[in-house]
Amino acid sequence: MGHALERVIQQTPGGRRVLIAAVGLGALAVIWAFAQWASRPTMVPVMRNAPAALLGQVTSKLDEAGIAYSLDPTGSGVSVPEPDAARVRVLLASEGITDAESPGFELFDQASWGMTDFTQRVNYRRALEGELERTIARLRGVEAADVHLSLQEGSFLRGGDAASEASVVLDLSLPGAADEAMVRGIQSLVANSVERLEPERVAVLDETGRLLSDEGAAGAGLSDRQLEVRRSHEQYLESKAMDLLAQAVGRNNARVRVSAEMNFDQIERAVNAVDPDQQVVLTEGRSEVVPGTAEQGASQVQTNTAYETTRSTETLRRAGARVERLTVAVAVNHRVITADDGTTTLEPRTPEELRQIEALVRNAVGVDEDRGDAISVANLPFEAPPPAVPVEPGVDVVGVLQASQRPLVGLAGIAMALFLALRVMSTIRALEPSRPSGPQLALVPEGPEPAQLSGHRASEPDIVPAPPTPTRVVDPEMTARVLKTWLKEG
Repeated sequence: MGHALERVIQQTPGGRRVLIAAVGLGALAVIWAFAQWASRPTMVPVMRNAPAALLGQVTSKLDEAGIAYSLDPTGSGVSVPEPDAARVRVLLASEGITDAESPGFELFDQASWGMTDFTQRVNYRRALEGELERTIARLRGVEAADVHLSLQEGSFLRGGDAASEASVVLDLSLPGAADEAMVRGIQSLVANSVERLEPERVAVLDETGRLLSDEGAAGAGLSDRQLEVRRSHEQYLESKAMDLLAQAVGRNNARVRVSAEMNFDQIERAVNAVDPDQQVVLTEGRSEVVPGTAEQGASQVQTNTAYETTRSTETLRRAGARVERLTVAVAVNHRVITADDGTTTLEPRTPEELRQIEALVRNAVGVDEDRGDAISVANLPFEAPPPAVPVEPGVDVVGVLQASQRPLVGLAGIAMALFLALRVMSTIRALEPSRPSGPQLALVPEGPEPAQLSGHRASEPDIVPAPPTPTRVVDPEMTARVLKTWLKEG
C-alpha cells in the first residue's frame, strides 16, 4: 500500500501534487472544524450587565480555578460551560462576589440615624423593588427582571387616594417563554406586595419592549382577565348542559350556547344600626319627698335612669365575579328513525319532549326568572357531519434538527472522511496492474521452424509454457487521466 502510494506520487506531475495536497489539507481542515464545533460545550451565563471591575474579579477567580469561560461581545457578562455553572456560582458566592443586583431589605440592616422621612421612603421603595426582582428572576424562563414602582401615599389634603402603579421588564431565556398565565401571575405577585395596587395597573414588558400584559386600563370596560373568566363560566355551563343532553337525545344531537352577563364591581360597605327595642340600664338615681311643716309642705321625689341602646356594626366586602343574567339557547336535532331496509328519516320531536329538555337545561345551568334569565329550545334538523378523516400528528422537523444537529454534523464529517479515504484507495487500486494468477503462455519467437526447414513436422508444440515474470509496466498517461477524473468528480 505504501509503495503503491509512493509510486503514484512520484509519477504525478508537480502541479497536480500541489493540487492534491491542497484538497487533502482542505478536507482535513473542514473535518477538524466540524469536530471542534460538534464537541464545543454549551455556555451558560453566570453574570450579566456587570461592571468591568466586577468582571475582572470574576475572571481572575476562574483563571485560578482553571475553569474555561467566555466574555460577551459587549464586555458586560461572562459565560462558563454548563457542567461547571453550579460550581462557579458556589465559588463566586464563597468569595463574596455576587451579581450587581438591586439591594433588598438588607438596606435597613444598617443604622438609620439621621435619615429623613423622605430617605426612608426611598429606601423602602428600593428594597421592595429589589425583593420583587429577585423573586421574579427565579421563575422558570426568566433570566433577570427590573421592577419600577410608583407608590402613592394617601393624604387628607387630597380629594381621594391615588392608586399605585408598577412596571416590570423581563429578560427571557427564550422568545415567547412568558405565556399569558405567567404574565398574570407576575401581575398578581406585584399587586399583592404593594399597597393600593391593582393587578390591572402592573405593566409587564419583555426585553424587546413588547407589552405582554393587558393594555386596557381598569374601569375602561372588561379586561382580558375578566373576559376570560366570563368565557370560562359560559363554557362550564355549556358543558354541564351538553353532558346531560347527550344522555337524553344522544351525542351530537344537541347544541347549547350560554351568554352570561357578569358584574366585576368591588363593593365595601359599613352599616351602623341602632335597635331602640333593646336597651340596657346604665345608671339609675332616685330621690324621695321629705315631709315638712304645714307651712313648708312636703319635698318632691325624683328618679333619674340612664339607658344604653344596642348598636350593631356590619361591614360588607364583595369582590369577584357575580352573574347578573343568563341567556341560554338550545338547538335539538330531529329524531332519527331507521327503517327495516336501512333507510333513515328525520321526525320532529313532540312538544312534550321539548318541554322536558327545557326543564333539564333550566335546572342544569341554574336559570332564575326573578333575575331576568331567559331560555329558548328549538327543534331543527341538523346537517349530517362529514366523515371524520384521521389526522396523523406531524413530526416537528425543526425540533428534531435542533436536538440532533451536533450528532448529524459529526456523522457528516466522519462520512466525508470515509468518502475521501475510499476515493484515494480506489484510485491507487486502479493504477496497479493486475498480477498473473497462473503460468503465462509464451509464443515461440518468430522465424522459420527447424521442422519446416527439414521438411518434417515438429513433434513439439508451437506454444510452450513460460514462467511468470515480475515485470510491471505503469502507464504515466493512464495515471494522469485517472487522477484528473477523480479531481473533477471530487
